Amino acid sequence: MKTLTRENSIAKGYRLQPKTHKLISVLSKRTKSNIDNVLWLACKDFSKKMQTAK
Repeated sequence: MKTLTRENSIAKGYRLQPKTHKLISVLSKRTKSNIDNVLWLACKDFSKKMQTAK
């Protein structure tokens, strides 16, 4: 997986609960990916599930 460096990453400024930050951190370490990619994959998976639920 391609990982982004700090130079080409854009700060989003979302405020998330501490438990969400912890889960994202765990998933980032498991996938050896950055936070942006973890969030993108989660949103992509959620979107697919919502489309199949229709």
